[in-house]
Amino acid sequence: MQKLKHYGITCVFFITVALLTFSCKSNQAVSNVKNNAISIANTKWSGTDSDGDFYEYHFLADGQVAYKTNTMRSSIVSFKDEEDIWSQNGKKVMIALGNTSIQIGDIAGNKMNGIAWNKDGKTWTFSLQKISK
Repeated sequence: MQKLKHYGITCVFFITVALLTFSCKSNQAVSNVKNNAISIANTKWSGTDSDGDFYEYHFLADGQVAYKTNTMRSSIVSFKDEEDIWSQNGKKVMIALGNTSIQIGDIAGNKMNGIAWNKDGKTWTFSLQKISK
């Protein structure tokens, strides 16, 4: 029964990633113009989450995201994997870090605040500040 529950959570997680990615990518350009949102492509943002972990995201123009974090580590480690992607729909940003976690944030000026969850069902919040154009 426990395996079935874990399988169900994992399936919902992957379906959510696929739907969010498709939805955000297909409407990104139109929505950004419509909502006067400025694209976050080629920008860097950093901040912490509700667990006190550090994150720095570099939103690459091709939809990939490179990032640094100290989550579950004693030092900051850098990542840049094909599975790590982002998309933007107006002021809403979705970050999918492989098959591990999804983060949904809202941009307000140079700040981004949001919620996140992982494939194990853990949830948290995050707050980022734009650090470069």
